[in-house]
Amino acid sequence: ADGVYIVGLDIAPGLWRASAAGLTCMWARLANFTGSPRDIIDARHPRDTSNTVRIDADDRGFLTFGCGKWYRIGD
Repeated sequence: ADGVYIVGLDIAPGLWRASAAGLTCMWARLANFTGSPRDIIDARHPRDTSNTVRIDADDRGFLTFGCGKWYRIGD
């Protein structure tokens, strides 16, 4: 579901694929939760057609919106 998740607590590190990819799907890997643009490690922009992301164990958080359900597909 849409929201912000804590890596290692709410979502496991690994390779993930979203069920929906399109103009509405946006995600960001987060180094912190301050809301600063500097917290963003990597992000998917709406024009990007990829629907996969590798979440690292040292990421602090993962934000997702409009991507549907996420499925873990590898380490």
